[in-house]
Amino acid sequence: MPSAMNEKTVAELEKLLRYIAANLKQRGREILTNYPITPPAVCRFAMVT
Repeated sequence: MPSAMNEKTVAELEKLLRYIAANLKQRGREILTNYPITPPAVCRFAMVT
């Protein structure tokens, strides 16, 4: 049974991390709308960070 609890915990952590990542991505988009960066430049910027 402990392995089932571990799988559940891992699943919960993964879900939380995906939620955090989505929020960070959205916040980054909101911030970048304030700057005149073209889409290709945004892609290059994302690769650098």
